[in-house]
Amino acid sequence: MHKDRAEIWWMEVAAITDDQWQRMETWLDQAERDRAGRFKFASDRHTYVAAHVLGRFLLSSWQSQVMPVEWRFSLGDHGKPEVVVAEAMPRYRLNLSHTGGLAAAALTIDHPIGIDVEWLDRRPPDCLALAERFFAASECDLVRQTAPDQRMLTFLGLWTLKEAYVKAIGKGLAQPLDAFAFTLDPVAIRFDGDDDPGRWLFRRFSPTPRHLMALALGHDQPAQVEVTARPVTFAQLAGGGAIRSP
Repeated sequence: MHKDRAEIWWMEVAAITDDQWQRMETWLDQAERDRAGRFKFASDRHTYVAAHVLGRFLLSSWQSQVMPVEWRFSLGDHGKPEVVVAEAMPRYRLNLSHTGGLAAAALTIDHPIGIDVEWLDRRPPDCLALAERFFAASECDLVRQTAPDQRMLTFLGLWTLKEAYVKAIGKGLAQPLDAFAFTLDPVAIRFDGDDDPGRWLFRRFSPTPRHLMALALGHDQPAQVEVTARPVTFAQLAGGGAIRSP
């Protein structure tokens, strides 16, 4: 298994039928089904289910001896899910994201990884005010200097990158969002603390016209990493076509 590799799958959920949702839930474990059942809105429940199903099938595409329903997960120090693997297996690192009709899963081996997706139609009341509250000063300047009709796109471009990085390091809300800053063109990161920008790979994607997605991957030689990303459908999962060796 090639360690200098990351793979992303995403799925649009609008076309999935009620019968298909019922089948997808059978691919989850009981804890995941319980969590899915606590969502108030069906749309949120569906994207959660899709993300966790994608993660299971993506893992099995790299480790075909394990069926998607057989994977087990634990929680890290800050609540980040970790894949439970047998002693002889590689240390798979999986991260999930879901929002506004889109689910995504990202997988690598050994290295910290984070994925974030955002829905462009989810519009906060004032993106500049949010940036001033949470972002570093240089990022606030970037949002402020963007034309008003493009400001939300800039804000969410920064937000997805920041969320992907925070998810990769596994600190969640314990990591202040103004302790590091991104630029968008080109994509680069600057830290106030001890982390090294040279050990991080960031990628941006537009999986649909209404969504943005960002990947963060920690690696000693990020230029060597091969990143692949593709959409996956229910039919591919149900028919086994998504399960393949990398």
